[in-house]
Amino acid sequence: MKRIPIFTRSDWKEKLMRPQVLVIRIILGLIFGALLTRVFFPAGGMGLMFLIAGLLVFFAYVFEYVHKKGDS
Repeated sequence: MKRIPIFTRSDWKEKLMRPQVLVIRIILGLIFGALLTRVFFPAGGMGLMFLIAGLLVFFAYVFEYVHKKGDS
């Protein structure tokens, strides 16, 4: 009797890459959030920078979901 694998190699690779993608997005979100805050809101504080960085990361996941939804 032939075994049917529950997960393929690509599934495991994708599951292992997700935390790395999150960390990269957070780092880039903080960098670009700081740049956007300094350019457009010079009087803005750290709270505004973290808010903008969080929005950038949030919208990255929203756009990824919309893109993957359109592929299927």
